[in-house]
Amino acid sequence: MDYLGLVILVVGLWILQFIFTFFQSQAMTKRFVDVKNNNVGNHLGIGLTRAKFNAGRGVIVIVVTDINGIVRDFQALSGYSVMARFKQLKKFIGMSAKDVESQITDKRLLKTFQQAIEKINEERVNNGFTKIELINN
Repeated sequence: MDYLGLVILVVGLWILQFIFTFFQSQAMTKRFVDVKNNNVGNHLGIGLTRAKFNAGRGVIVIVVTDINGIVRDFQALSGYSVMARFKQLKKFIGMSAKDVESQITDKRLLKTFQQAIEKINEERVNNGFTKIELINN
């Protein structure tokens, strides 16, 4: 039957996706650890926005701010497949969180950035610092 070839193809693609997902997960973990180790003394937040029904682009951001709330590192992973990798968005480095928020035009990236700042604010409050204010809070 011709269905055997189709079944083998589907199973093969499924296994290939699993392998690529594993490697992407390893790369993301390494990036998180590298960013954390390179920014000791600063505040780190991670935001995640998933696509509905896994159809569309997901976004993950890593944001690092200093004690004054200035963005020291901003990296985003955005894509449709497991081949996507983090890219540093240098245009936002050195800006306040409010300025970054006002300049982001992509809705998913904005939502994800706000989630990362919420995580940073949780860390700041736990360490006795004031929260970073955003425009849309």
